[in-house]
This record gives sequence, structure tokens and C-alpha cells, in this order.
Amino acid sequence: MHEHFDRRFDPAVCHLHFDSLGLAIRSRQYATSAQAYENQRQFTVPGPCVSSIIYLMRLPDVAAIESPRALDSDAPLVRTSLMETLEAQKPRVSVRKRAAAVKSFRCKNLVAVVEDPNDIRNIGTVIRNANALGVERVYIVDPRKALPDDWQQMRQRKSLSETSVSAVKWTFVKRFDSTDACLSHLEKHGFVSVVTSPHIKGKTSVFLHEGDYTQHTKLAVWFGNEKRGISTLAVERSEMCVAIPMFGMIESLNLGTSSGIVLYEIAKQRREYQSKYRRGRRKGKRAEPLPTVMRREVGGFASSETEGQT
Repeated sequence: MHEHFDRRFDPAVCHLHFDSLGLAIRSRQYATSAQAYENQRQFTVPGPCVSSIIYLMRLPDVAAIESPRALDSDAPLVRTSLMETLEAQKPRVSVRKRAAAVKSFRCKNLVAVVEDPNDIRNIGTVIRNANALGVERVYIVDPRKALPDDWQQMRQRKSLSETSVSAVKWTFVKRFDSTDACLSHLEKHGFVSVVTSPHIKGKTSVFLHEGDYTQHTKLAVWFGNEKRGISTLAVERSEMCVAIPMFGMIESLNLGTSSGIVLYEIAKQRREYQSKYRRGRRKGKRAEPLPTVMRREVGGFASSETEGQT
């Protein structure tokens, strides 16, 4: 059924394209009022091999359409996308397949830390970057208590879900009341911290491409506040300071951009390392290197196969 219609949905209007006889789509709606209800409507395309566009208004009081009007096959198909709805519409089998495929590419014991961010959109962007690049988890230093303590509650928060494009549902996020509390938690569990800043700070300061991010089994990468940057306390308790080389009059990148650049390089190095070497109890070089790149596919889903091994 899925190959016959466009599964990209708009919150107000669903645009479905049919190409075969008697194809039925069931649409589930949810309640107004406090209690959810299910309003199921079925639509059928009559006639042999017609091409139709059906506009389904997502309103609870719209009556069922028994026989939608067939349009000319040359009529333009209006397409819109909403990532949140797309995520919900994915078949469970495809979601599980994707989750299984990406698991081996995740960088184990790599944490991204955002210190006292002002903008919820930046938090969502960092979570999105972390998920896309295979970072295992995200820690948020949140002294203003803008976020709930429980990750499950964060997953349900619309502001985070939208800005992270649902990545918060797939990447573990933990909040801390203070920088000291976060550092203490990391140190207790054997993590080494590195901070990011365009300025020379701390014991060691390197450009991003000059650093070796595979020396430590557990690594936390810190990103500072949008205006003030990284705190003195985080710098003092970190191993080194990492800077992105810049060549313009403005030595500044926003938090979403800088976290994407830094995490890409660090995750790439660590993924290449863990593809060749084991850590933990079974240390040593692998007999066969693990793949480091997932194969791209037309249509959006990537399989666990890769374009090659390194």
C-alpha cells in the first residue's frame, strides 16, 4: 500500500495520491476535549486505474467521504512535510530496522554537554546533531530548571520534539542543576571532558582537526552558553580546549552550527577507532574492521549494509 501514495503529511491537510483500484486508506483522528478518542474514516478510489488527489481535513467533525472526486491525472500533486507526523506514520518494521542498523555506528561513551543554554531551539538542535552523528547521549546544565528531570517527560515536550525533529525520542538526555554537578557526575563515571571555545583557554588549546579524540575511552564534549561561552569552572576541570578554525571578521558560530562541526569530527575519529579496536574487557585489534559508513538509499531509509569497510 505504501508505494501508492505520498506519506508526507501536513497537520491540517493530508495529500494522498492513488494509482490503483479500490485502494483504501484509514486515517485516525484524535479528540478535542481532554480525553482522546479515535475517529476512523475509510476512503476508496472507484474505477479502474484512476489517478486522484484526496484532501482530508484533519477535523473531528468532518463527515466521512464515501466517494471522492477523481481528478485529472495531470493535476499537480501538492506535497507538504511535517517531520513529527512522518515519524508517527513510519511502519513499525521500518523503524525497528533503522534502529537496529544504526546501533553499531553509535559512538559508545561519547557525551555532548550543553552548559546553561538560553534558547530551547538550540537545545533541540544539539540533540538533533548528536543523534544524526551517532553521539550516545546529551547532558544539559540547566540552572533555570527549564527542562524536566525525567527523560520520558522531555520526550513528550512539544518544544523539544519539534526543534530536535523527534531526535529527543531516540537520544538519551539528562539535565543537571549546575556545572559542578554535571562535572562531578562525569568524573565519577570515568569521563574526561574537553571544552569548545574560539579563544585560547585552559591547559591545552588545539584546533579541531589537530586533536586526537580517541585517547580516552569516555569523553564528554562541552559547549558553552550562547553569549558568555564556556564557564571558567568547566575549563579548569577539562583536559583541553578545542577551537574551530575561522577566517572571517566575525569569530563566532551559533551553537547549532558549532556543535554540528565539532561533533562530526570527534564522532568520525572515534567511530573509525572503534571499528578497528575493541575496548573494555575484550581490548585489542579486531580481526575484521567494522564498517563506518551506512549505505544511502533513495526514499529515506538506510539499511545496515555499508559502502565499504575501512
